[in-house]
Amino acid sequence: MGKIEGQRSASVSPAIGLQTHPARTTTVHKQKKVIMKTLYAPLVSILVLTGQNFHASAQLVTNLYSFGNRPDGGYPRAGLVQGNDGNFYGTTYSRGTSNLGTVFRISPGGSETNLYSFVGSPNDGQNPSAGLVLGSDGNFYGTTYHGGTYNSGTVFRINFSGSETNLYSFGSSPTDGTQPPYGLMQGNDGNFYGTTYTGGTSNLGTVFRISPDGGETNLYSFVGSPNDGQNPSSGLVQGRDGNYYGTTGVGGTSNLGTVFRMSPRSEEHTSELQSPC
Repeated sequence: MGKIEGQRSASVSPAIGLQTHPARTTTVHKQKKVIMKTLYAPLVSILVLTGQNFHASAQLVTNLYSFGNRPDGGYPRAGLVQGNDGNFYGTTYSRGTSNLGTVFRISPGGSETNLYSFVGSPNDGQNPSAGLVLGSDGNFYGTTYHGGTYNSGTVFRINFSGSETNLYSFGSSPTDGTQPPYGLMQGNDGNFYGTTYTGGTSNLGTVFRISPDGGETNLYSFVGSPNDGQNPSSGLVQGRDGNYYGTTGVGGTSNLGTVFRMSPRSEEHTSELQSPC
């Protein structure tokens, strides 16, 4: 019996140890390697990609121009628009020859030209806080927050060479809009559309239309909470349905702002301007 037990000890137990234990160890090691690769591969990829992004950003970002002393402009508050000549055009809120803002041109290589310096009331605007829009006629159109005949803001036109025309002065009547802080957009009808932050019948802002020649129409006056917005917080965009869409910073049911839609057929004080509940 002892011999048989010894045989079991010599032949069975070592056999189990040789055949089972090493095989299990190899399998476990392989599983660990797979798990480690699964867990760390995405992390390594993220680190590599992040490093590439930082490296690319460091090479791709170039300071093209720094605004300096007058008569140069200063404090640009809005973005650029590219003209048909390939250059970029924009506005600065202040500085210039009268310290009332400028319109400038800058090439893709960074060569900057001060095209126009605003001179202010009563015949010109001042302090543009919005950018320019390129009209279908090849001229640029924009707004100023102050200045004009009533010192309540203007709409202006300027060409590539810097010849500027004051098209309209806000505040011409008690129901007219005042202080347009945002840019214009050209509708499918060729007219320009925009918003004023104040003015109108309730002094809570308006939506207006202006022709390329300066004929202005107050399309809507906001009335405020609870059923309407007030003090528009942006310009307008024309949807594929032909309607105009925008936002107000406050007003509405909770006085936290609204999104509204306006029909292109709207006329002054129309009820087609809507604020969602």
